[in-house]
Amino acid sequence: MAMSTGSSGSMLTEINVTPLVDVMLVLLIIFMVTAPMLQTGVDVNLPEAKAQTIPDDEGKLILTVTPTTSSTSTPTARSRMATSSR
Repeated sequence: MAMSTGSSGSMLTEINVTPLVDVMLVLLIIFMVTAPMLQTGVDVNLPEAKAQTIPDDEGKLILTVTPTTSSTSTPTARSRMATSSR
């Protein structure tokens, strides 16, 4: 909202902080309610899975990262990675 300050014609603008305070109070209440729940936890009863696992050794990709492995895109590193992933 703009208010006239007199004959000079300059405008005084003010920021309405009421919505900001309302949102902050709602967030404060939400965090005050949920914080004790995070410490104690909530029990959830999940159903047991009756499906069998699918054995697929050929489709698995095992990637091992060691400190000596470089992340450069050299053709040598790419060929080693392609042969080791088969």
